[in-house]
Amino acid sequence: MKNSRALSELLSNVLFDCSQDGLLLLDREGRLIKSNKMTQQLLDMTRPLKSGMLVSDLIPELNTKFISETKSYNNKKPEIRRLGVKNIKVSIAIHFEKNPGTFLVMLYNLSRVEEVLQTKKLLDEAEDLAHMGSFEVNLNTFESKQSKGVKKLFGLRHNEEISNFGSWLERVHPDERVKEQEIIEKFKQGSKYQKWERRFVKFDGEERIFQTRARMFKDGAGIPEKIIGINIDITETRMNERLQLEAVIKAQEDLRHQLALEIHDGLGPMVAGSKLFLEKISDKIDKRILPEYTENLETLADVHKGLRDLSHRLVPKSLYDFGLAVGLEALCDKMEDATNLEINFRNEGENSLLKGDFGLNLYRIAQELMSNVIKHAKASKINIELISREKKLTLVVQDNGVGTTKNDEDNQGIGLLNVHSRVKIMNGKLRIESSSGFGTKVTIKVPLK
Repeated sequence: MKNSRALSELLSNVLFDCSQDGLLLLDREGRLIKSNKMTQQLLDMTRPLKSGMLVSDLIPELNTKFISETKSYNNKKPEIRRLGVKNIKVSIAIHFEKNPGTFLVMLYNLSRVEEVLQTKKLLDEAEDLAHMGSFEVNLNTFESKQSKGVKKLFGLRHNEEISNFGSWLERVHPDERVKEQEIIEKFKQGSKYQKWERRFVKFDGEERIFQTRARMFKDGAGIPEKIIGINIDITETRMNERLQLEAVIKAQEDLRHQLALEIHDGLGPMVAGSKLFLEKISDKIDKRILPEYTENLETLADVHKGLRDLSHRLVPKSLYDFGLAVGLEALCDKMEDATNLEINFRNEGENSLLKGDFGLNLYRIAQELMSNVIKHAKASKINIELISREKKLTLVVQDNGVGTTKNDEDNQGIGLLNVHSRVKIMNGKLRIESSSGFGTKVTIKVPLK
């Protein structure tokens, strides 16, 4: 029993000394019995606090009248005061124990709370200005917490919250939920950091693009426990990038049209006229130079045909007149005639009426991918597929060439970068499957509006 009492007293003393609040124990007359280190800090006194000191000398507000009232009204409502040279704001509460006849004075540092609240306010304002918010997800329970900034991004009210990862996943665009789950799985397997983008659907139905950066933290046993990260709304940034890409691509197409017009209306007629004139005077040519004349006439005919083909490649007339499917089929025929490749085209779905910028972008993508195969793949066969299903269009370009390695993909040329740009402005997805010696398959999926 004696050991138990001693242990209880020891524990009380430890808790008293380690408290983050200032604590003073007083006798009935308001004289100090003992105090803790935090009291010394709050009062900002250079001399140590000693037993027997009157508390009214330390804290003038705690006079005899205040203490006598506390005897009658135990747990009196805390008083707010500022103490010490640093003018620290504290809440003073007194508890009177009648039996031993002692007072416990508690000094709660309100300045620290105000600093925390002020810091939180600044963080909230910073998140608002940056269109971002922070979050935490427990990798074991999948419980989720969000900052005020995330709630605003999602259109939630202040008291609403996305309580778990399942609710979070419901807001991710359906096309990108698998990717989101795969990233969470990577964190569970030990991945330390991930950065990714995906579309979110707010509670009002508006679709936004968020960039997420998250870091994984482990528990004491070294097991992945949680991720903490930020969501940044980059919708406007991506929209501006898309507008810039569209402007660049439009400038390229305008230049193609201008060149095609110059060839068709300028160089083409001039070459055709020269060829016609030379054909008319063929009977007047000296027989001694007739072979050279005939050879040059054939060369001129080849130049005229080349200019005509170049004009048609710059401005695909079949695409503008009959739509994407017919345009691609004509492109495949021309490519096959100009090379030793077997080029097959398959159309599935209602694609024939796709025209305008949408159809032109897909046409240029197919044109660029086929040109890459001809230049680099050492293939003998290309298969082109155009498939329309459930408001989504898929373009597949596959060859049986030498394939590519990871280094080849990292060193992409201007042509493939243009393909990426056109896919991006159509909100599409591009996937390249290739391995050395087994050819390359490029799949592009874009939403049909």
